[in-house]
Amino acid sequence: MKCQDFDGRLYIENSIYHDQIEQCLHLALLYVDRRGSIPILRAIKPNDEEIVGWVKIKDGTVAESNGMPRNIKMPTKDGVYFLIKKGTVLIFEPYSSPLVKE
Repeated sequence: MKCQDFDGRLYIENSIYHDQIEQCLHLALLYVDRRGSIPILRAIKPNDEEIVGWVKIKDGTVAESNGMPRNIKMPTKDGVYFLIKKGTVLIFEPYSSPLVKE
């Protein structure tokens, strides 16, 4: 099955497709939507954007990061940011969750 074939299906951890689902999750082609009481698999539509890494800024310094290249200017405002490659340009986008109210 292709990753898109799992779109809208229930996420069952001990499914016979577990290894394939985990691979799709790892490749960021699927995500688990846990907004409802039942977790559902949702497909992520591919485009020319790629998440390179993420960084957590606290008190103006890097608290945690993953996949960040060297010699890149980090954001200064506190929060979590994704470094996204759009075509040939690298930009930081702040993380915002629709489930978290500020």
